[in-house]
Order: sequence, then C-alpha cells, then structure tokens
Amino acid sequence: MFHKITSVEALENYTILVGFDDGKKCIYDVLKLCDKFEVFKDLKNTKGLFEQVKIEPKGYALSWNSSLDISADEIYFGGVVL
Repeated sequence: MFHKITSVEALENYTILVGFDDGKKCIYDVLKLCDKFEVFKDLKNTKGLFEQVKIEPKGYALSWNSSLDISADEIYFGGVVL
C-alpha cells in the first residue's frame, strides 16, 4: 500500500508535521537525516531552506529542492504518531 501525503508543516528543531490520506498525522524528525546523510546538511546550513518543504505533485514524497526529498513511507513508518 502506498501512503499519500496531504499536508506538511515545518516546525521547530527540524521537525515536520505531516498528514496522510488515511487521516494519520505524525511528527518526523528530519535532523536524524542531517546527521546521517551529507546532502541533508544543507537544511541546516542554508538559511530558510528547511521552511520551504513541499509535497511532491502525487503526494508520495516531500522535497525541498531537486537534491533533497523524503518518501512518504519513510515518514509514515518513521514518524511519531499524534
């Protein structure tokens, strides 16, 4: 089953609030990706980039630019459910 993102909001401390088409909402800590993958460090090093998070057109991922994205399933299964 594919999970589709319906909403996203950038929060404090590199966390995002994400809503899904099945009604689930969760908080995802993007900081763990910044510590694990070099490319995600741009979110910390480029002022204002983190807040530019957007839903990809079909809802299967979030992105910031052409190099930075996270799949909906990573957030769905790796986030903290509200």
